[in-house]
Amino acid sequence: MITFGKAAGLKLSATRTRLMGEGLWMTAGQVASAVGTLVGVRLCTELIPPAVFGTVGLLVGLSTLGFNLVCAPLLGALLRFFPEASSARQIPGLRQATSRSLFRNTALLMSLVLVGGLIYCALPGAQMSFWSFAALAGLLAIDTARTIETNLLTAARRQRPFAIWNAVEAWARPAGAIVLVLALGATPSAILWGYLLATAATLTVFMLCVKREGLPAPGQVAEVTPELTRGIGSYVLPLMPLALVGWVSTLSDRYIIGGLIGLDQVGIYAAAYGLVSRPFLMSGSKNTKKLSPLYYGKVSAGDAN
Repeated sequence: MITFGKAAGLKLSATRTRLMGEGLWMTAGQVASAVGTLVGVRLCTELIPPAVFGTVGLLVGLSTLGFNLVCAPLLGALLRFFPEASSARQIPGLRQATSRSLFRNTALLMSLVLVGGLIYCALPGAQMSFWSFAALAGLLAIDTARTIETNLLTAARRQRPFAIWNAVEAWARPAGAIVLVLALGATPSAILWGYLLATAATLTVFMLCVKREGLPAPGQVAEVTPELTRGIGSYVLPLMPLALVGWVSTLSDRYIIGGLIGLDQVGIYAAAYGLVSRPFLMSGSKNTKKLSPLYYGKVSAGDAN
């Protein structure tokens, strides 16, 4: 009995130590990301007119709506089913099942963005080139690939590479936008292509330097079972309306401002809101990323304690 008590105590202590380490890495990553965002917004607002900054914010907001509706629930399913897949040694199958659906949905979103861009550019008085929509479509694809990798890192509780990745990207994206704005001028196309190239470069570096989760071993076939496919489907569907509600509560106000008082005010509002909301997002994101793997592990094990 005493030996059992000591073992349980040691296990609890190890769990707390690991949680503290993960929390420290998440905090450090969030702080570095926040500083990068602050510096990036400060420099971008010096170089980019508010109306252009506001236009980019509205375009990215629309792509975020589509992503949240058809992609974000699948990423939530990846976190939810990771503990079960890990126990059954079926993580490659989980990765394949979610990735296949994610890229199919992303391809649909990209098609909608490109078709919408063609229709917009054909209208009289169009103020953006088709290259802006092409960059937005490419950014959707890159963000999907990046989010798959980072969510798998989170699910596996590899918070150190996740935190470093987020911090580097928080600095790289505004840097990429600034470089292209200086080279090509302050246009939505230049900003979006800067985001795209910076995100793609960051993704490439980390995929080369960081061990990726869920890749099948040489000669191994990723097995996607019907039970897993049904489980993902039943988990995803109820989350889609919540994604719409979340977008309305966080981003829809920018479109109201743009319709009532203009794009320049959208740019000013987006810059101010992004800076003010950052501490609250940091706190919520840190706790979510740290505790979600533990929570879903308990759910998979049927442990209500």
